[in-house]
Amino acid sequence: MLDRYVSAIISCVDISYRYYKGGTLSPGTLYPTLHRLEKDGYLESRSKVVGGKVRKYYTITERGLIALNEARQKIAELVNEVLLDK
Repeated sequence: MLDRYVSAIISCVDISYRYYKGGTLSPGTLYPTLHRLEKDGYLESRSKVVGGKVRKYYTITERGLIALNEARQKIAELVNEVLLDK
């Protein structure tokens, strides 16, 4: 599983957030969400010292993958019902 550093997560999510919400995503918004996902067992984190600074990297857990796949399926069903009238 690929680890993601928080700034990389912000960069990826911020593009979508700006498109849909017209604003920017700050670390103050993302960190509580990451901490909650970790607490609930959907993510794991590890700390690594890079250039003298401690960085936190996140990896999705098996439980997180299951939840992600279930959410994707529900979203696909909703899209089919609303947009494709199926």
